[in-house]
Amino acid sequence: AVPVRTYQATLMQIEKPISMSVQMPEDALPGRGGVQTLLSPRVGNELPGVQEYMSSYPYSCFEQAVSKAVALRDEAMWRAQMAALPAYLDSEGLVKYFPLMDHGSDSLTAYILSVAAEAGYAIPEHSKNRMEEALIGFVQGRVIRHSMLPTADVAIRKVAALEALSRSGKVTPEFLQSFAAEPNLWPTSAVIDWYLVLLRTNSLPSRDEKLAQAEQILRSRLNFQGTTMGFSTERKDDLWWLMISPDVNANRILLAMLENEAWHEEIGRLVRGTLGRQHKGRWNTTVAN
Repeated sequence: AVPVRTYQATLMQIEKPISMSVQMPEDALPGRGGVQTLLSPRVGNELPGVQEYMSSYPYSCFEQAVSKAVALRDEAMWRAQMAALPAYLDSEGLVKYFPLMDHGSDSLTAYILSVAAEAGYAIPEHSKNRMEEALIGFVQGRVIRHSMLPTADVAIRKVAALEALSRSGKVTPEFLQSFAAEPNLWPTSAVIDWYLVLLRTNSLPSRDEKLAQAEQILRSRLNFQGTTMGFSTERKDDLWWLMISPDVNANRILLAMLENEAWHEEIGRLVRGTLGRQHKGRWNTTVAN
């Protein structure tokens, strides 16, 4: 009736003796729970707080179910969602959060394509082709989807769509003509997307110059306080209606820079910094986890 849950989780690197005061929570049940200490040569270990949170997560829109399958590395759950995917595609090929909705979301479609590629999970070819064609139509202006909020987020959404398309090499220079590329003015999530689009697409004009600019913008926004990583633009980066949060950005910048030799010395700080953002051993959204 009352499962054991993670009450507090602290990450630290042992370089000198460490002491910490602990006590049972006042409302704890007698004889349950305890203090668990784990030593690991890998900073991330198995992320037990994430496993616990995602395994007991009660909601099940398409994003949440897909995120749960990826976070838990549950291939059977992933296959079940992919079997249901055709029912979630609208007439254009965009993914809907719930089957009975009239229109799908370009942001959700881009997320499904990106997270599948990142996790190494397959999307059925017919559905994947429809989703990518829908995103191409959205970037070109043939498929219109309005934002959930009355705000100027079209460029941000189009860059996210391009990031998903760049994973299969389907970005062309013509796609950039439908919006102004102003990474200095964009939230951090869009700069990460822009960096990845440029990284994977050699044919874009002034690609190397723009790639260096995007990388420099990301470096300049990083803010390390102790072992926790933040961003100078953090207050403006919480775009919940696009499934974006600072926790999502922290994990995505780590993934984006893993293979970048210029960031080799920073990877340890990025890992510690994003793990330092956890609360009770997990991040704040299903997408972040």
